[in-house]
Amino acid sequence: MKRPDLISNMDKLMTLPVSKEVLLNQLKNINKSNVLGRSSNQSKLLAFLVNNEINKIEQGSDKLSPPKEIEVAIEVFGKSADFNVAEDASVRVQISRLRKKLDDYYRNQGANEPVQLSIPVGEYRINVLNRENVNSKKTQLTNKLGTSGMAWLCIGALMLSILIHAFIRLSPTNNMNANTSATNKIWQDFTFAQTSSLIVLGIQPNQASKNQILALKNILSLADHFRYTPIKLASELTTKELKQQNIIYIGHFENLGLLNGFLAGKGIVYQAANNNLLTQHAAKPYPAPINTEQQYVDYGLFTKMKGPRNNNLVVLAGFTDSALLWLSWFLTQNQLEIAQKGQTFTLPDGLTNADNYQLLFKVLSMNGADLDAELISASELSSH
Repeated sequence: MKRPDLISNMDKLMTLPVSKEVLLNQLKNINKSNVLGRSSNQSKLLAFLVNNEINKIEQGSDKLSPPKEIEVAIEVFGKSADFNVAEDASVRVQISRLRKKLDDYYRNQGANEPVQLSIPVGEYRINVLNRENVNSKKTQLTNKLGTSGMAWLCIGALMLSILIHAFIRLSPTNNMNANTSATNKIWQDFTFAQTSSLIVLGIQPNQASKNQILALKNILSLADHFRYTPIKLASELTTKELKQQNIIYIGHFENLGLLNGFLAGKGIVYQAANNNLLTQHAAKPYPAPINTEQQYVDYGLFTKMKGPRNNNLVVLAGFTDSALLWLSWFLTQNQLEIAQKGQTFTLPDGLTNADNYQLLFKVLSMNGADLDAELISASELSSH
């Protein structure tokens, strides 16, 4: 499967070179804020990740590989060398919690910090994001308007939506389809529906990757009017919107938010505590990838179902970006185009015409991109 490369300077605009002093200052401020709570594990994990970045700076090399999960388990949590990362998800759980606590710190106590520490999904390293320009403009407007912190979060989401739509509109439209009937029956509920639609992104503010943008572009390219569908972050989705609007979710499992609670008990579900997928009948879960620096296996879950008020809910979710790329490509092609790529997927009779069903794909991946995929589960869901 080959797709055109996406040229984007997004990552370059958000990340920046950083000094040892900046990292130590951020570590000090985060610890003082008490956002990590009383958990010594969280403090030790953050210190470990920061020290790794400092080691890279002192050695003058960006080519040093981030630590592997087993290294974190041994050095931070005191596990033995025979610790089985495939069976014990405790390290992945801790890194997921720390990622969310860092996001919480920079949304609240650290809102005026010039830089932001973040942890990329599926990795054990620190990213440093440049927030200085954003914060200076925010301060100027706050002095004039007295805008609250929550309002600023909304403004950030609005700016993200504007940037994404601008990118889509300025991108080449050679692959634009005039109607969904030539593509896939899945999207007809959105094309001809009377209910308004909303695209929900499962990403953190200001952290959209180029592959997430490409996955979104695949969906928005289904039809002209899709390009003008409102976009918002999953963290801002309200219960009212979930009940009354057609929802298209594109993002990582860990950012499902309200949608994860609604999907619970309806087939394959995401367990945040263990960072894995679990089916109702299978004893063995589908885990998040351990090391995304090498070739790895991701899982992409597509869910289509009716909402509380007969609205349409579509969820494209994966542990990493590779599953999102695969799902967005597969779900916007017709079966002939898929067959021409040398790939066939046999679905149960009548499933594609059902209102409620799930497809689970095993996605062979490398560097956040999909290499190949296998359909491992296709099932109709109960409407109750």
